[in-house]
Amino acid sequence: MRATLVSVAAGDVIAFGALYDHLALATYTVCRVWSRQPFDVAMQKTWLFVWVNAATLCLRPSPTRMVILDVAYAMSCSSASPDGRRRAG
Repeated sequence: MRATLVSVAAGDVIAFGALYDHLALATYTVCRVWSRQPFDVAMQKTWLFVWVNAATLCLRPSPTRMVILDVAYAMSCSSASPDGRRRAG
């Protein structure tokens, strides 16, 4: 799966789709259980983050599955808005 993430980092949309297909259920579960916001928003934030930051994520030593699930958890627990600002309340 690391090679797929490397391809995503190079802008390969097909590889991104394959990575999503492989990990969608697991990320959905994390977002559904841990999200402090609507879980579909957490899913969108997770996969947008993966697309934009794939090159950096490739540098993490953990297995790709764990890297992506870590992103899903972080996005689910975040109370930041999609533009990175903290929401009031």
